[in-house]
Amino acid sequence: MTDWPATEKLVAQAAGEFGRLDIVVNNAGILRDRMLFSMTEEEFDAVIAVHLKGTFAMIRHACAYWRAEAKRGEGRGGRIINTTSGTGLFGTAGQANYGAAKAGIISLTTIAAMEMAQYGVTVNAISPIALTRMTDGIGVLPAGNPVPDGAPEGFDPQDPANASGVVAYLASDAASWLTGQVLRVDGSRVQRLRGWRAVGEYRSRSGGAVEAEELVTGLPEVYGTAPAGRLPDPVLHGA
Repeated sequence: MTDWPATEKLVAQAAGEFGRLDIVVNNAGILRDRMLFSMTEEEFDAVIAVHLKGTFAMIRHACAYWRAEAKRGEGRGGRIINTTSGTGLFGTAGQANYGAAKAGIISLTTIAAMEMAQYGVTVNAISPIALTRMTDGIGVLPAGNPVPDGAPEGFDPQDPANASGVVAYLASDAASWLTGQVLRVDGSRVQRLRGWRAVGEYRSRSGGAVEAEELVTGLPEVYGTAPAGRLPDPVLHGA
């Protein structure tokens, strides 16, 4: 849902009908897959709107509700569970719009968790591996996950329902200690994911700004590989 007034009304309606708002789960999505050089502006905008703006609109109004509650001295906190994707985490060719939106949801989750901690609101994201109606009709799909040894008869590792227990846990009081996290739901496994972190560095020879020429050999060292070459000599213009 990307309609700003409608999401505000939805939050108010839920609080009115149930007495208060406790949990928000964002799971809406569409696909408009296409390679970058063929993707239209409309295809990009539509996916960003549904996934990223839709998620933002819902949690924005929910957070405003919980903040107002806290200021009245009635705050009991809340739970937000967003849905991201392996494409937003690791990338998939042909899904620049979808991946950008899902990566944005991860950042949005992290920041919302920081801002809402003081109000007792936790914000986490799940990344389910699943086949859904959204993936129907896609010609090429990743190879199916193998059924683990000892799994119950009929267990489908790519059933969207496999994420239900994780969502229920994150929505519960038992998960009040956990916020700003992404959990990958892979069949019978729940994986803790860790975001970008420094795993190596190069320091300039001068102690000041790093020069481009230094990185010709310096950066491959950080990656543990051989230099690919040198920067071309600058072209000098004039007499």
